[in-house]
Amino acid sequence: MQDTGEVAFLLNYFWLCQLSWMIVEAVILYNALVKVFGTYTRNALLKYSVFGWGIPIIFPLIGVAWSSGTGVPFADPKTCFIKYPYGLVSFYGPVVLGVASNWIMFIFIARVILIATKTKAQQTGDSNTKLRIFLK
Repeated sequence: MQDTGEVAFLLNYFWLCQLSWMIVEAVILYNALVKVFGTYTRNALLKYSVFGWGIPIIFPLIGVAWSSGTGVPFADPKTCFIKYPYGLVSFYGPVVLGVASNWIMFIFIARVILIATKTKAQQTGDSNTKLRIFLK
């Protein structure tokens, strides 16, 4: 691997780490809002760290292994980023899956908040409760 390949590998890895930590944060928020009581995860920090730092290394390694088998360089020397065929598997695919999973978690969390707000408004019989809950 050339210098540009190493830079592209590290860029790919750290971008995927950032995305995987976003997923971890979404899971933590989901657990805090939806499963409020009785949600003890054994070795949670270890599991989150393995997901946040360990899983993203798989995809750049797949791209490097694929490029070494074909003889075509992993990175473009002009941009220090992954070339076309390798980027689909080692970067763009995982990014699309990560963003989609974050949107799904966002929808679940927003739904829980809206249901809780509606329930609170129905219990109090006050139409202004919705506004007060969102302003707090």
